[in-house]
Amino acid sequence: MKYKRGRKMILVILGIVILAIVGIVIYCMTGSSLNHETQNIVKGEKDSRSIIIYFSRSNALEYDDEIDVSTHASLNLKNNHIEGNTEIAAKMIQEKTGADLSSIQVSKSYRTPFLATSLRAWLEKYLNIKPSLLNVPENLDDYDVIYLGYPIWWYKEPMAVDAFLENYDLSEKTIIPFCTSTSSSIDESVQSIQKICPHSHVLEGLRMEQANEKEIDEWLKKINIGG
Repeated sequence: MKYKRGRKMILVILGIVILAIVGIVIYCMTGSSLNHETQNIVKGEKDSRSIIIYFSRSNALEYDDEIDVSTHASLNLKNNHIEGNTEIAAKMIQEKTGADLSSIQVSKSYRTPFLATSLRAWLEKYLNIKPSLLNVPENLDDYDVIYLGYPIWWYKEPMAVDAFLENYDLSEKTIIPFCTSTSSSIDESVQSIQKICPHSHVLEGLRMEQANEKEIDEWLKKINIGG
């Protein structure tokens, strides 16, 4: 009797744990619908054949009035506007190159808590789930050079970046990756981009812990690509 009672208790506990895990997964994977009404492509200062395309966590969250930017390492408050590290780097590159600028926008928000975002990113990577996107450019035919920016999530680019790249034929175009990451290198993401775009010219990428003007200047000089 004691054995059966103990076994039943184990099954009850296991069931509760499974339900809790399922609930957490559902919470992380079912964000709110986003509706970005901003202009999809921000023109640079000159008629450019280059465009900076970036994905930033700041553009994939649904905010409330109580969000504390200081608790989110990848978010920054600037002029009452929340920006991500990758977004700041992308805008720096636009200032220096005169290239056009466009952000990759997901249709369903990631949850504001970082651990919830991290779990969804992990599930998307290992289950090969690509989020649906909003406001993607009709084509990229007007551009020869694409600066591609993103944070490193689980050692590679977010799946939203993969979904974006797979929307286009980027054959013979030059792709220049740049990323923000506190510890991981850019190498695995560059290899992934090369696999998705085998007929593109993928140049040496730049990894920064945070947007850094000096590092960007040195990198742009090294790759020697004009806007």
